[in-house]
Amino acid sequence: LADKQGTYLLQLFVMKEGAAKNLAEVTIPEGLQRNVWYTVEMRMLDGVITGYLDGVKLLEYTLKDGEGVGTAGSAGVRASQGSAKFDNFGIKILREEPAAEDSFSYDTLEGTAWTNENGDVNDNGVWSAADGILTQSSDASNVNTILLHDDQKQIRFGGVSADIRFISENTGNLYAGPVMAYNGAQNYYHLRLGDMKDPDAQTRAADKLQLFVMTGGSAKKLAETDLPYYVERGQWYNIELYNDNGTLLGYVDGALLLSYTPDTGLLYEEGLAGVRVSQGACQIDNIRIFGAAAS
Repeated sequence: LADKQGTYLLQLFVMKEGAAKNLAEVTIPEGLQRNVWYTVEMRMLDGVITGYLDGVKLLEYTLKDGEGVGTAGSAGVRASQGSAKFDNFGIKILREEPAAEDSFSYDTLEGTAWTNENGDVNDNGVWSAADGILTQSSDASNVNTILLHDDQKQIRFGGVSADIRFISENTGNLYAGPVMAYNGAQNYYHLRLGDMKDPDAQTRAADKLQLFVMTGGSAKKLAETDLPYYVERGQWYNIELYNDNGTLLGYVDGALLLSYTPDTGLLYEEGLAGVRVSQGACQIDNIRIFGAAAS
């Protein structure tokens, strides 16, 4: 990000042998404000560098011959000509193109790749697709439902990404997030975003990102972190769960918030993928599954 005497830019530079070269830049028409937080992301995949501001892609540049500086190296942040604050720094390995993805641009789930964990789309939950959004509309406080993509699975280095927003009118806790390495209703991994208390209450518990493993029907919490903000109902959040060579990584809106490496290796490295919703109504969009076709 650059503030050049009132002109606000997102710029991409390469530093090679001590010389800086401006590869690309774009004006930020709405400007920038001091003492306001911005999420800035730089992604590189197959020689294409993209720049994002608050989740919106503003810049894309394809490296030309001689502009590269290698395919591996350290990562960090840089500030120039003034003070700056940084938070929620994360490094993520970008995957190949998704093995499966869905933006739900159809009006029924019947006949699609999506089924409930027990084979019925609406088993313990009311699932539907309309206007490009997947909805679990049951607002029962005891709803606990998983929707699976029935012909994709994760492998080592695989994962699941989904956009999620709570629409429940319940005053209790709400949970939703990706499921991966699903090997039946009693064995899988689940990363869940937790809205932990009535949003209208004067005192709120910290909302959480939690990682569970289900083994033989028993749930075990592997890792948990408090979110640095409250989860707002009606607002979209991107939740991602990856198996990165035996380490499970949890992201919210591109920020790495949770990491877990078991001492004895993962219990499950392959299985189906999907999403799970508990204790209220929720909408889901843009599910992406990274892995391989199930055999």
